[in-house]
Order: sequence, then C-alpha cells, then structure tokens
Amino acid sequence: MIDRQYTPVIYFWSVPNTSTLSLVYWAMNQQEDVNASNQDTDIPYRWSDTICAGLASKLSMKYAPEKFQLLNEMYERAFSFAAQSDNDGVSLRVQPTALNLT
Repeated sequence: MIDRQYTPVIYFWSVPNTSTLSLVYWAMNQQEDVNASNQDTDIPYRWSDTICAGLASKLSMKYAPEKFQLLNEMYERAFSFAAQSDNDGVSLRVQPTALNLT
C-alpha cells in the first residue's frame, strides 16, 4: 500500500521473514523551485496545476473578466482530476459534517 502524502511511505504486508528479499525501485523527483524554507509550498506535485488554474481563474475576475468562464472551467477540470487521483483506490469516502451542538 502506498500512502500518498507529501513524502510517500510504502507499507508491506505481510512483513518478509527473510533478510534475502529486496525491493528495487526507480523514482523521479521533482526539481525544487523554491529555495528558501519559508517559501516552500508543501503541496503534492499532482495538485500544482490545480492551484495555478485556480489562481488564474480568481485573477481573471479582476483583470480579464471575459476569460473567467474559460479559466474557471479549466480549474474545475484540474480540480476534478487531482481529487480523483488523490485516493487510496477504494470507493469509500468519509466526509465530516458540522455538528449541531445546540
């Protein structure tokens, strides 16, 4: 199972009982684009297009209102793609709701 966090973690089940087994993998790392540690965005790479499209959509409301519809549709598609790929491969989704404490 792969835990898809900012720094992914791989869990093995069941734990191998011999020391002769090995795991071989190849990885691609994203180049760092922020140099200072206080400027780190701390987001998974698969969400970067969504964030850029959302920012473009918001800025278009002020600077290019005629392009808002197109940019908003691009943002919604990017969000849908990122949200669908951001699961553990199961069909169960738990979403908390506001509690009525009165």
